[in-house]
Amino acid sequence: KDPPTPSLRLSQDDLFHPFSSSPVPEFRRRAAFMRQHAQCPHPDHKPTKLPTVAPQPDNSGEPTGTMPPAHVDFECPDCGFPVYCSKEHWMDHYEEHLKICDTLRQINEDDHDLRSGRVFYEGNLPDLQMDEAAVNMTNWDTFMYTREFEAVNSDRSMRQITRLLTYPVTIGSVLHELSPYSLKKGERLTPEGLKSFSALRYNLHPPRTGR
Repeated sequence: KDPPTPSLRLSQDDLFHPFSSSPVPEFRRRAAFMRQHAQCPHPDHKPTKLPTVAPQPDNSGEPTGTMPPAHVDFECPDCGFPVYCSKEHWMDHYEEHLKICDTLRQINEDDHDLRSGRVFYEGNLPDLQMDEAAVNMTNWDTFMYTREFEAVNSDRSMRQITRLLTYPVTIGSVLHELSPYSLKKGERLTPEGLKSFSALRYNLHPPRTGR
């Protein structure tokens, strides 16, 4: 007997929900976890951790916050994440929050999309590739075209399929005989790395012999 088809819980025009009131219980738990552990980033608060990056030249120097650290509580109405301890701090720091707000909203909608119950046609992977066909791994567009994926017609679908494939395709692109990584400037491969990968590629892709 075929398994029951999951009912569609969220339509494509109803994907944005603040995490604290999300119809998905997992996200409500995530919002509660954030409120318990995440700290308000407003500069009025004393820092809770040592900086991990060097200060920018235009920074005034050491943090000057005098308020004790506080957990986030106020949920941004634009991205749906609890991001500041209060509405006042959110409004005062709004320009800084805008730098990541759109990305957070995308994450919110994409995560709800994953649990919407829809059929993910973009997850239909292509069949085996012919030996004579060459794949181009320069970017996602060239890779998916030369690997003969089904056309992906929306940004959200592209984000979902690349989210799934990023790790395995990254490993494959490093080991592949047509790898885009080299010693050229900006290609992020050192001479020692090239030696190691050359040995791996030789074993994985031995020279073909004529028949």
